[in-house]
Amino acid sequence: MDTNKIYRITVRMPKELRENLTYAANKLNVTSNTFMKISLYAYLKVSFFSLTDATPINISEIPKERNTRINLIVDDELHTILEIHAQKYNLTINDLILYTILVSLNDYDEFVKNNINNFQSRLKIAVENIGISQAELARRSGLSRASITDYLKGKCQPNHRLK
Repeated sequence: MDTNKIYRITVRMPKELRENLTYAANKLNVTSNTFMKISLYAYLKVSFFSLTDATPINISEIPKERNTRINLIVDDELHTILEIHAQKYNLTINDLILYTILVSLNDYDEFVKNNINNFQSRLKIAVENIGISQAELARRSGLSRASITDYLKGKCQPNHRLK
């Protein structure tokens, strides 16, 4: 197998799906191409060393509208994986890619809802990124250290009333 061979696959998809893909990729600080490749490997449950069975595909969820395009650059290995799974499910490679993007975006949305969109998770991420202690955050915010601990443990939520 020629491991240096590169394929350019023009993926046709609905405009809204393209926008959601771009948004999620930007939020994760990756390219749309990288997001699609990770989605394919993750959904098709493949490693670099073996090809295993993927979860069955619900064909009715694949969008029919195809009014925008994106180029996906893949190596020979991923192209072979796509061919095998497309044949297995009697789909085009484009449909297989669209389906994996949909599944990944749904998983991303669910992750965001359950983790990033609550105050506790956002505060933990901010504290880790800034690299300050709870005591320092309490000092800077004017809150007690106990309040900071309660927020980080999810025991309480901030009051959003504006005066």
